[in-house]
Formats: sequence, C-alpha cells, structure tokens
Amino acid sequence: PTPAPTPTPAPTPTPPPVQTSCPNDGGDIEMLSAGDLAFMRGLTDTKARFFPSKIFGDGTTKLVINKAINNPVTLYDDGTHGDDSAGDGLFSRACLTMSDLSLEYDQFDGLAASYDTRGGFLHIVNPSLRGTIEHQDFGEGLVGTDHALFVALEEPDYDLVRKGKVPIGPQRCESCAVVLEEFGDVFDHLFIVPDESTGGPGYYRVSDNIQGILTYGDMICRTGMWGGTWDDPEDYVYEGVEFGCSGKFLDGNDYQRLKGIVWAPSPSLSGLNHEMGHWMGMGPSKADFPGSGVSWNSEDRMHIDSNSTVESPMSGPFWDPKRGWPHSVKLKQGDALKEVQIRSNGNGTFKMVPRSSDQEIFDDILLYMMGFLPADKAQ
Repeated sequence: PTPAPTPTPAPTPTPPPVQTSCPNDGGDIEMLSAGDLAFMRGLTDTKARFFPSKIFGDGTTKLVINKAINNPVTLYDDGTHGDDSAGDGLFSRACLTMSDLSLEYDQFDGLAASYDTRGGFLHIVNPSLRGTIEHQDFGEGLVGTDHALFVALEEPDYDLVRKGKVPIGPQRCESCAVVLEEFGDVFDHLFIVPDESTGGPGYYRVSDNIQGILTYGDMICRTGMWGGTWDDPEDYVYEGVEFGCSGKFLDGNDYQRLKGIVWAPSPSLSGLNHEMGHWMGMGPSKADFPGSGVSWNSEDRMHIDSNSTVESPMSGPFWDPKRGWPHSVKLKQGDALKEVQIRSNGNGTFKMVPRSSDQEIFDDILLYMMGFLPADKAQ
C-alpha cells in the first residue's frame, strides 16, 4: 500500500514584535509590570488606567481597559499599539497625546488639564512649567516642593493602596512615618492623596489635645473622653489627661502637635473640607451638651444636626423630629426631593429650605473653633 503523506505542520504564527517606542516621536512606551498586569486583570468592573497617569502636555501615555466596550479611542488586545500581551483580555493603546483625547489646558490659567474615564485619571502639566518648580530629594523615596511631599511606596505597600486596605493610622502608616522622621513634630495634619484613588475620604484622630472640644483626649491611647468614663458635661476636666503611649507611632517616637490624618483619595480633593471639620471635636462624645437630645451632634455623634441653624459641610440631614435617625425630612424642589436646612427668619421663627452648596460654607463660629478666625471677627 502507498504510505499516507506526512501532513505538513501548520506554521506557528510569529507574534508581533513588542512595540517599545512611539512612532511619532520615539518616546518610550511604558510596559506594565507584573503587579500592574495582575491588578488590571483582577478588576471586576469595567475599569481603565493610564500608564503613566501624570505627563507633560508634549508627552504621551498609554490607556489600558479591561473590557473593549465604548472606549474613547480604538484599543487593541493583539500585542500591537503598545499592548503588553495579546489575547489576555486587557485592551490597550499607547502613544496617546492630548489631541487624541481632545484635551486643552483648561485648568490653573492654562497650566494644566485632566481627563478621566472609567475610574482612570490622567493629569497633564503644561510643558512651559518643565524645570521651573524646585524640589528636593530627601532620600527614602521622599521628594518635596514648597507645596507638597511625595512618597514612593514599596510594591507591597502600594498593592495595599490598590486593594483599598490603606492603614492611615499612625501606628501603621508607612508614608506618615517617612515624613515625620524627616521633618519631626511640625505638622498639625497630614493629608494623604494616593496615586490610586480608592475608597472615600476619612479622618483619623491622632491627638484631640485642644481644650474646649468635646473629644478631648487621646483616642489611640484611650485617655480623656476616649477612656470611656466621661458621660456628663461635668466630667470634662482637662487637667491630668495624658497624650501619647507606646506604639502610637510606627517609628516609636511621639509627635504631640499632630492632630489628625486625612485620607483624601479623590484627585479633585472632594470631601476635604468636610474631613477637616471633624478635627474640631465632632466625634462620638457621649456628653449631651447643653442638654440631652439637643447637643450639636446628638444624632450620629459625628456631624452637626440640621435642627441647628449653624451651616457647614459638617451638617447632616434634618432628621424627622418624631421618627429620628435614619428618617430625614425632605422638601420637593421641582421633581426632586432635597435634604433640608433650618434657617432663622430673624423674628424668633424658623423655616426649612432645600439644602444646596450655599450651606457647604463654614459659619463663623466654626471657623473660630478651628482657629481660622479670631473671636472678635466671628459673627
């Protein structure tokens, strides 16, 4: 019998060469690290990220999205156009310019621009600023300008940021320790603005050592109000309250001036004014001052009740006088139901008004309490 012919093996397709530079200007394309790839592949919702996420306006960036639907530019998962790995479910496009995204310098008097899509934020600086901002390298991953400090985290710590498991308490905050060790006890507050936006804003109390506030004491070391024994206004005696204890700070030192640490994950710093307001003593105090049920934070112990005419970003909803929390009173404005604020008519009567951005400004009494306004200027 005639032997069957040996089948010719199908040729193995040659993968496209990895593109490492942009054809238009020869700029380097940022290839994702193993950690970056694992992070992007692990995202469950449709999410995007830019690599790098901060560029000068004459530079380029790469957009990576974990699903190919309704994207601002054409993306690829075939190993071309800067795609790291063909067929891995991540769709990419490198060498993107401002014009590709139809961006203009519309921030800070034409010195910056920003763009976001599916949770990915791109920040762009006008190249006219290149080399004009002085900075100092302090070592240990710490770099600073006159306006901000930048801390480079080790990859395990950055992975925690990406997972939303960010320790901002002074006992475990690595970036806080780096800054405090370099500069010492010179800060009233530390504001942490992560490169990876995760979670919502928050305030961590470090030392409530300003006499007169309802949270006087050391929350971490459980002294003063935080010791659990101050139940009535007459218990608030400030003498003898100690601040600081072993293990309060990661580096073993003590920083008495530091009042709190603010986690500000939004690139727009939204919520920052609200979180700053917490430090003046709006916390879970059990002392009903000036009386039971009428203390300024009697409902949730963290915000100013809206049955007060005091207005600020710290005001919560106006709770139903009969049902209480969590049932709020609302007014219909057009087709929408709005939370309300109480305002004085100036004649001993009051009215409810729909809450708006006008009520997001701190009243003078609160600016005085935070030390921003002298007593003779507070109206």
